[in-house]
Amino acid sequence: MAKLGISTGTVPNDGTGDTLLSGAIKVNSNFNEIYNYFGDGTNIGFTSGKWVTTAAGIHTLSNVGIGTTNPTSRLTVTGDGIFTGVVTATSFLGDGSALTGVVGSGSGVVVKDSGTNVGTAGTIDFGDNLTVSAISAGIVTVTAIGSGSSQFVTTAAGIHTLSNVGIGTTNPTSRLTVTGDGTFTGVVTASGFVGPVTGNVTGNVTGNVTGNATGLSGTPNITIGTITATSATVGSAVTINSSGVSVTGVATARQFSDYRALVGAASSATETFVVTVVTKTTNHRYFGTGSASGYLIDGRESPFITLLPGKTYRFDQSHTSNATHQIRFYLEADKTTQYTTNVTFNGTAGSAGAYTEIIVTDITPIVLHYQCVNHGYMGNSVQTNSNFINTPYSINTLGGLSVSGVSTFAGITVNATGVNVTGIITASSAIVGSGITVNATGINVTGIITASNFKLSSGTGYVGFSTFETLTSGASWTVPQGVYLIKVYATGAGGGGGYITVSGNYVFGGHGATAISYYNVTPGASATYSIGSAGIGTNNGYGTAGGNTTFTYNSTTITGVGGTSIFTNPPPIATGGQINLYGGSASQSNWSTQPVTSPITGYGLGGGGAGVGSATTGAIILEY
Repeated sequence: MAKLGISTGTVPNDGTGDTLLSGAIKVNSNFNEIYNYFGDGTNIGFTSGKWVTTAAGIHTLSNVGIGTTNPTSRLTVTGDGIFTGVVTATSFLGDGSALTGVVGSGSGVVVKDSGTNVGTAGTIDFGDNLTVSAISAGIVTVTAIGSGSSQFVTTAAGIHTLSNVGIGTTNPTSRLTVTGDGTFTGVVTASGFVGPVTGNVTGNVTGNVTGNATGLSGTPNITIGTITATSATVGSAVTINSSGVSVTGVATARQFSDYRALVGAASSATETFVVTVVTKTTNHRYFGTGSASGYLIDGRESPFITLLPGKTYRFDQSHTSNATHQIRFYLEADKTTQYTTNVTFNGTAGSAGAYTEIIVTDITPIVLHYQCVNHGYMGNSVQTNSNFINTPYSINTLGGLSVSGVSTFAGITVNATGVNVTGIITASSAIVGSGITVNATGINVTGIITASNFKLSSGTGYVGFSTFETLTSGASWTVPQGVYLIKVYATGAGGGGGYITVSGNYVFGGHGATAISYYNVTPGASATYSIGSAGIGTNNGYGTAGGNTTFTYNSTTITGVGGTSIFTNPPPIATGGQINLYGGSASQSNWSTQPVTSPITGYGLGGGGAGVGSATTGAIILEY
């Protein structure tokens, strides 16, 4: 119905307008039509704003259904639709089998060749050697068949195919199968070659080669892992066969491992080294020391050379670079002592026929240095593999020195102090200087012998100390039966600790000094002694010094002086002993943690600071 309006009259209450009843009826009629149109007469099902009217038309953001009350997409049409215009979409779903009236007019499928636009067609007709599948879900599959020209694709770079290619065969089993010979005038490049290779190969060959290679010739550079051959000759210098490797010249390797022996063949032939002189490099053993020049021995810069006893070695110095650089042999690298035994010289270095020659014998020194007679540190060393010791250096042995026969030691100094020997000397007889005579009768020493041990012949009553006795009290000691020699340690008591209140420093007492002496004694005889008392510590000022310890036998007295409780310089030292050790001065360092000497550890130690930690008494240790 048309919208019903309410007449309001001209002026209030002029009797010309609608009554209240008639106006209300018109209002209800208008609402009824709205509710019936947009709802079910009672409720409105239309939400305000789903359709919006603009100058361009109407639109909505909700799903729209035509012929259905349940649209599941933006536009759901149940039934046919007739469009007099063009339907435009980003895609169409379905196989198109029910489409009718579609005519190709040059506006259907765009055809391209390798990305280049060919044109637009309504129909595509696939030619020979291609199969086209039926349409399934809107998709067709095109497959190449047969061996026609369509297997190859022509591009600006040439032709190519992704199929196997056969030449001389209709059944290629690889990307390229050639039955028959092939001739290539260019280069054949591949990641690998399988099968025999005949003819000439030019260029580098890398990778693993399995199988046999025969008839190799020319001068190729070949890098390989393992060579298996019955024999091989490399140039004129190396021959390899079942007997081993024979090298004429120098064989160089970083190391030799897993060998059973290095065998030097016996030969009376003279071995010759060719010597030249060049500027040193950083590889030279003495680079930066002595001369800036060094030797090349058979082309190697001043090598360390191992020689064999019984052979003659010649250092050929004919090359002109050797002028003024004649090689000689020395016991030291600095050339202090020249070695000349079995060494001969010929000609002038740098002239034809010049050489230095050495014969290695059983008494050639183990190590010799080959150096220039005029310039320092040009060479290196040789090892002769002899067992003869001829060295200017000190000999240090860890297991003692055993000498058979009479030995003369020109380097030993014997004086009133005595002979200092570390270890045991065993010999049938020996004369050392004018102070010691050793023979079957015994040892006659002028002076004092100091050693870590003594081993004398049987029957003297002493074959080595085995008993240790500690005396910390009493005043007399009796020599046991069978004892004829004793070693006595007399250690003074430790000084007491203190505390200096003014400076706030702790003072640690010094340890006692120790006297050590040997006594020839008679079994049953008596010795007298006194033990030093420990110093007394305090926490206010200095403590007291430790007491002295004395030991007297046959009117010979040794005294271990007690440690101090105040700072003294020098510290106290024992008296009367053949060995007199220093004690300790009071210090701000803790002397109590430092043993005096191992046999008397625990005695004669200084007290702690402020009297904390008592000093220990002196003691006497007897060894016999």
